[in-house]
Amino acid sequence: MRICFVGKEAAEAARACGVPEEMEAVCFEDAFGEASGDAFGDASDDDFGDTFGDSSGDDFGDAAAFSSRLLLPERDLVVSADETILELAASAGFACMRYEPTDTAGEPAFETRYTASSREARSGVRYTASSLEGLSEVWYRTVWCRSKGLPLEIGRSGKLLLRESVPGDFEALYRISREAGADKYTPTMPEDKALAREQFLSYIETAYPVFGFGLWTVLCGEEVIGRCGFSPDEREDALNLGYLITSSKRQRGYAYEACRIALDYAFEEAGAEKVVADCMAENEASAALLRKLSFAQDPAAEEKGVLRFYLVGESHPAR
Repeated sequence: MRICFVGKEAAEAARACGVPEEMEAVCFEDAFGEASGDAFGDASDDDFGDTFGDSSGDDFGDAAAFSSRLLLPERDLVVSADETILELAASAGFACMRYEPTDTAGEPAFETRYTASSREARSGVRYTASSLEGLSEVWYRTVWCRSKGLPLEIGRSGKLLLRESVPGDFEALYRISREAGADKYTPTMPEDKALAREQFLSYIETAYPVFGFGLWTVLCGEEVIGRCGFSPDEREDALNLGYLITSSKRQRGYAYEACRIALDYAFEEAGAEKVVADCMAENEASAALLRKLSFAQDPAAEEKGVLRFYLVGESHPAR
């Protein structure tokens, strides 16, 4: 993936704010001229030299002309403050993000925003940023993946992968949720398979972009072995950690690794200040796992045999 800041306003903001070091980026200050150099590539490079024609003012014309240039929809994320550019890019199949700096004297400032309704998304672009300052690699990749309908990779550890769920995960996750004893400590999918599928598809379509987190799929190699992630806590301003690993893969450290990946994401990318987890008092294995993850128990928050554990950002090992 490459980030393309198209138009003078977006290009100047990108140069001023920078982009994550690990990401490839290029500025096209004159959207209808040559690619500019600086830290985002050399205008003399063959890759960028004639992307939008020459500096005489050759224009896009239409979406087909846009995509026929050296910008590639399968590679490039277009960032622009120009609605014409965004509309053309989006209609040509590019992933797009709007740069919309706010007037401090006007509406309250925001940093990033997602428009859930496709009808309300101007130019078909759902992601907007009022500043490019501090936007992380994960943020840009999130925009890319959501725009392309791809699952966002949350993290890896050895052969374990935690990523957003996709429709193809349903059969395995439904089977895991219906295993004997799975519902003893964890909310599971409905027994009605058609209803469960409908709820699952609705969840993955809305929860990730709206909340920025959710329950994700755990894979060991290519095999789906469970779910791990977060839901908004109902009792306090915190994320609530949950997980379920298929019975044949338990006691191998997979739950610990999946939770550790999820917690890294919560504190480092999702901006969480506190994560909580609840487990039945009799569930000694989960209590031991939470303590291994550096959670502390809150005795005052126990309710009807359900223990509450918490972890704040300062206590997270990654910090």
